[in-house]
Amino acid sequence: MLSFSFVTDTSLLYFVVICMLILCSVIHHDKPRLNSCTRISINAAYLLLLHSVAYAVFCILFYVTDKYHLGNMKGIRFALVIIGLLTNYMSFVYPYILLYLIRHFYSRNTYVRGSNFRIFTTFFILCTLIFFAAIGYTTCLVYLEAPLSTVFLHNLDDAIVLAGIISFAVALPDFHKFIYQLLQGTYFSRRGIYIALGAILYLQFLLLPLNFLFYAPVMYMFTVILVYVIHVISQQKEVSVDFLTGMNNRNSLMKYLERLFIKRSELDASFKLMVITIDDFKNLNNNYGHEAGDKTLISVANCLKSAAPANGMFLCRFLRDEFVAVIHEVPEFNIEDYINILNKKISELNSIRNDNIELSLSIGYVAYSHDLKDQNSFIHEAKANMFKQQELKRITKIRESTAIL
Repeated sequence: MLSFSFVTDTSLLYFVVICMLILCSVIHHDKPRLNSCTRISINAAYLLLLHSVAYAVFCILFYVTDKYHLGNMKGIRFALVIIGLLTNYMSFVYPYILLYLIRHFYSRNTYVRGSNFRIFTTFFILCTLIFFAAIGYTTCLVYLEAPLSTVFLHNLDDAIVLAGIISFAVALPDFHKFIYQLLQGTYFSRRGIYIALGAILYLQFLLLPLNFLFYAPVMYMFTVILVYVIHVISQQKEVSVDFLTGMNNRNSLMKYLERLFIKRSELDASFKLMVITIDDFKNLNNNYGHEAGDKTLISVANCLKSAAPANGMFLCRFLRDEFVAVIHEVPEFNIEDYINILNKKISELNSIRNDNIELSLSIGYVAYSHDLKDQNSFIHEAKANMFKQQELKRITKIRESTAIL
């Protein structure tokens, strides 16, 4: 490192203490409400706290050494070297650990696999072995009272930083996808999501080379920011999620549409809203009980979610048996594709149900138009089309029963 000014003026120590307070707060609030996102934030927060302690010890030791001129003491120099290398190594660990947590908890994989991840794991293990071999070599030199090579230590430090940059670059697509999906359906607009991605992810990546010049904890800072963002978004989603189905609720939908309508210039006919209802749900509740009704709602909600694309769709439970989906159509996937997949999922659900209930859905949708006054008009138009489909089904059913008689 060419400069330790960030350490000697205790700025890093103050920064680390603030981060420790934030991390403790995140763990305290997220631990009682575990979900896929909070599991990632809590596990990363524990690692960050350990890293924070290492940074704090290094800063205090460096400050005391500099102030009282203790640089000639072999034990203190050795401690500084080891702790300094350890803090850089922990920065190298973050991309691998975060990638593992995202794939394990967020993607809901029982175990993480794939050829790319195996290559990444091999690289991680190899760098770890080299690092600890270098630590062992340094320890032997001190034990044998041999002089420490400053050039060797600088090269080792830079190698760890470079390995961290490579790890970050490999994990970048997964980080991008995770943060993008995390911010979808929140108070961020589409443009806001890309601005947040740039600030949270790509700016940090561009700043990583600063580790070669200053003792700037860029990777540490990125991970703290990511953990805090996960914490805030998880809290925001907790108050806007339907308890029964785990989907967004009506309040969340209205906020989402309100944000869309604020910037009408970004909207066009590719934005479509669907209102989806379960046919004869009232009779199902009356004949089989509310427990069967709740199970049906959960099953239909799962079909809606599994039929949806990875990006570009907002789903919510609107009323008792009504769901709303807002889709931004792309050439590869449009609303008709979604309806076809959804109906197929419902057919598969009917084939495995143990009761005599044949589920079916009535769906009405409308494309965005500048003639729509507000988000309520958007919903009303789609709901009117849904009622038309319901009425058409009712008439068809009457005709079929009359024909049989």
